[in-house]
Amino acid sequence: GAISGPAVACGMTTASYSIASVFGATSYAWTVPSGMTVATGAGTDSITVTIGPSFVTGQVKVSAVNACGNIPGVELTVVGRAPNTPVSLSGPTNICGLATATYTVPSVLGASRYFWTLPAGMTINGAAGGNSINVNISGYTTGNISVVSHDTCGNSLPRTLILTAVAVQPGAITGPTSICGVTTASYSVVALSGSYTYNWSLTLTGWSITSGQGTNSITVSGPATGTSSSGLVRVSATNTCGSTSALRTMAVTYCHDGIAMNNTETNSNTFSNIYPNPATSEFTIDVTSDVDKDVTVEVYDVLGNLVINSKHQLVAGTNTMKTNIEEFKNGMYFVRLLDVDSNVIHSQTVIKQ
Repeated sequence: GAISGPAVACGMTTASYSIASVFGATSYAWTVPSGMTVATGAGTDSITVTIGPSFVTGQVKVSAVNACGNIPGVELTVVGRAPNTPVSLSGPTNICGLATATYTVPSVLGASRYFWTLPAGMTINGAAGGNSINVNISGYTTGNISVVSHDTCGNSLPRTLILTAVAVQPGAITGPTSICGVTTASYSVVALSGSYTYNWSLTLTGWSITSGQGTNSITVSGPATGTSSSGLVRVSATNTCGSTSALRTMAVTYCHDGIAMNNTETNSNTFSNIYPNPATSEFTIDVTSDVDKDVTVEVYDVLGNLVINSKHQLVAGTNTMKTNIEEFKNGMYFVRLLDVDSNVIHSQTVIKQ
């Protein structure tokens, strides 16, 4: 027959369970769930159990036994206390731009249902009492989502997930960190997930954004001459919720100081382009001059350091000047020719590779 005794043992430390005597039975085999221990009456038709603090829920079972075997017993489901707090709560935390989202907790032992608490701007779509819900999002500004597990004895402590609509900071900026000898450059960041507007700015004197503002990639342009200096390329991101991220920055040097850009000729001269360019070991410039004269070849690195200073004697007619750069690091160099009065009579860039 049925087991008699409390099915709801909330807050109890002991309880008694019994069955009506079974004809022909010589003993009774009781089974109790984890957290419950048989204190007295083992082998009889009535037992007293001790209920420990770890007991949540389980089945008390009994079988009647005699010399021929035992008869499969009946069982009684007993609830001892409120269920445990869900161990985790998963789902998207940054919900800006989302129309729906799903949130889930692992099933909790003994829980008969789950109660969810949502912030303003969220509503449950469909069933509400399970351990997983789908929500509609409309007009969310702030607040968190939480859930408790429930049984006859009450609710667990809540498990909470912090929600946000804060814009995500862009990743590292890619692009040249030195823009010497050029007048345009491009910078970009990896596009963020979701809908974002990218806000670019420069602290590079004389430089401006020519295209791409609002996107994750821009082109900038600057003057051919100016003072060598440094500055920042900066970008933040604004999401559809109106939140703007922290700035991501990149330090950039620029050195348009006339080293390779100012061509002032004091005599009638004809200069060939540097060849080969790029160069691996040396480069050549052909010069046609109308008079005999001395010139100086200067080579600067991108930081403005003078790395070569060599004098050449030109004769009236065509002259070939070679400059060895075999030991230099690969990169861009600025070449200029000066007359005896240190006037720049020709300038050009060369790539060492």
